[in-house]
Amino acid sequence: IKGIETNDFAKVVREDQKIKGLLYCGTELGFYVSFNDGDNWQKLQLNLPVVPITDLAIQDNDLIAATAGRAFWILDDLSPIQQAGSLDKNSKTRIFKPKNTVKLDAPAVPEPIPGIGQNPSTGVTIDYFLPENMDSSKVVIEITDLSGKKIRTLDNQKDKAFLKYEGGPAEKQVIPSKKGLNRTYWDLRKESTVGISKVFVNGDYRGSLVAPNTFKIKLMTGKDTSWTEVVVLPDPRLKAKAADFEAQEKFLSQIESNVAEIHQSVINMRKVKAQLESYMTLLKEKKESTEILEQGKEILKKINDWENNVISSKQETFQDVINFPNRLNAEFLDLKSRADSHNPALTLGTKTRLDDLQNEWKKQKDSLDKIIKEEIERFNDLYKQKALPALIIEK
Repeated sequence: IKGIETNDFAKVVREDQKIKGLLYCGTELGFYVSFNDGDNWQKLQLNLPVVPITDLAIQDNDLIAATAGRAFWILDDLSPIQQAGSLDKNSKTRIFKPKNTVKLDAPAVPEPIPGIGQNPSTGVTIDYFLPENMDSSKVVIEITDLSGKKIRTLDNQKDKAFLKYEGGPAEKQVIPSKKGLNRTYWDLRKESTVGISKVFVNGDYRGSLVAPNTFKIKLMTGKDTSWTEVVVLPDPRLKAKAADFEAQEKFLSQIESNVAEIHQSVINMRKVKAQLESYMTLLKEKKESTEILEQGKEILKKINDWENNVISSKQETFQDVINFPNRLNAEFLDLKSRADSHNPALTLGTKTRLDDLQNEWKKQKDSLDKIIKEEIERFNDLYKQKALPALIIEK
């Protein structure tokens, strides 16, 4: 038998349920696969220890191996093996169609725990083939709905500018880009919310979960593009209608839009504050600048007061909420975590709470607009009237 080691022998053989001629073989020393009815075999050990395989079964397109003394071993989603029969040394970049994925509420442990079995990551398993190592070039996976609207983008480049701090966003997911078969996961979440540098937020920055639907997955490298589709199905145990999922997704998108707007507004105004503080430092020794310095101080105070209404910048740990209450952004995120549940049905309480928060944000936006259109414009006009130089050289 070609491919199986001479000192090894077969204990069980099973045929794939979808692809004719695709065989799986458990032996005394491991696991093999054949794409041509057993004429040739290839070892497919992966993370399986050297152990006798006594039986094989396929359930929901996952392969389950019973071993002698090492419990069960499961190969999640056989789709890439079922579609890899045509791969050869001349094959280009290719993404494999994942199996239909059920949206479940079953969180997986992010890192393996030695000696304890690990559930597969919740969400869509994405398998793809790369003809060469591409760690030094960009590999992108783009997930969209059928209309082309972007849901999530993943790539293989680490964010070198990422700054980790307590209460901040998590580091972005980096996908593998080695030669051959690669596997990553989409957790069914949208893009994460932008953070405010070094500001603790008592909330979850992760994007909300998508509603069950059909999605396009596009793999892009510098040379090639490959795409496929995946179907995300609702949990059959839920008595929920499509309209319930659609309403939940719309509700969560409103929250994320408001939080993104709050955070971007704070970031923009902090840039204004930095400019003001710089000008005031340079102008403080000039007698003709007294009026503009006083106006600058007033603007700084109003921006700080406004900021303290929308974020809690004094919080540094989760315990600080006792002394420094959550503000508008954290209240939005708290509502999102409550509404982003497995059961999509929205309660009257969550709807009412969103209306309250949006009304408060509208009030704060109006206050910010007033600062920009009145206070900052007045400062700029006065700066021009004083004919102050754009560049100041300290003596």
